[in-house]
Amino acid sequence: MIDPASQCYAHGMNLCEVFYQFHRAGGESAATGAINDLQSMNVIERADFDQAFWQDAGRLKSNGGVSLADCSVSMEICSYSNYLTTIRLTIGACART
Repeated sequence: MIDPASQCYAHGMNLCEVFYQFHRAGGESAATGAINDLQSMNVIERADFDQAFWQDAGRLKSNGGVSLADCSVSMEICSYSNYLTTIRLTIGACART
């Protein structure tokens, strides 16, 4: 991170860990600030999931009592469930026309 010629990558799940630790300690503003600090140091996100996904998982984790893996699975189920709901609504609207 000190050498401007080098590149530093952070996996989305690692960013989620940073986010939830700061969210737990200081709330949304602290968590967002920590991520912004990393971005300002040119840390490149290795984006296997989108930012909204890992931030939502981090928010769940910051409340405690659940593993980060369980938070991620829960978020994936919610995403899939919303996708299926959208399909059902679309099919229902098409059937009524």
